[in-house]
Amino acid sequence: GAILFIKKDFGLNAAQQGMVVSSVVLGAMFGAAMVMFYADKIGRRKIIGVAAVIFIAGTLAASLSPDLGFLLASRFVLGIAIGLSSSIVPLYISELAPQESRGGLVGLFQLAITVGIVVAYMVDSALAPHEAWRWMFVFGVIPAAVLGIGVRFLPESPRWLVAGGDVEEARGILHRVRDPED
Repeated sequence: GAILFIKKDFGLNAAQQGMVVSSVVLGAMFGAAMVMFYADKIGRRKIIGVAAVIFIAGTLAASLSPDLGFLLASRFVLGIAIGLSSSIVPLYISELAPQESRGGLVGLFQLAITVGIVVAYMVDSALAPHEAWRWMFVFGVIPAAVLGIGVRFLPESPRWLVAGGDVEEARGILHRVRDPED
């Protein structure tokens, strides 16, 4: 919803508009490609937190963009956060959730993404009459902040803990989130 107003403010041609839109996709590819290396090094939960911080930084940077180059870089950073989170969250769910809940929880993750897109369209629609494309980006800080706060209350993946040799902490987490027989 913002591209029409960005086009006007920055005087973008069709190729530049395509670059603004596709820079997020390019960043997402980069984020998805690097996520497993870092997830194995620092943990799944921490990667989700890092993604939240990157979302906030990229969103604020995009909203403050003074020119096309800055906007492209900001949107690329946002894409990295998208690639990180869209790869690591299903992995985290699969490693933590009981077997009978995994499919539903991953489906809920996909539903949350879709609801987020719908909400973004609604925000864009509300702000379009004011041509407030910067505010369209700023409102993206809200779900990123919720993610950043929420992840602080989640345990680390027991599988990741076991891989790192912390079997007792993994066992404690599993006792909290699963039936003891499992």
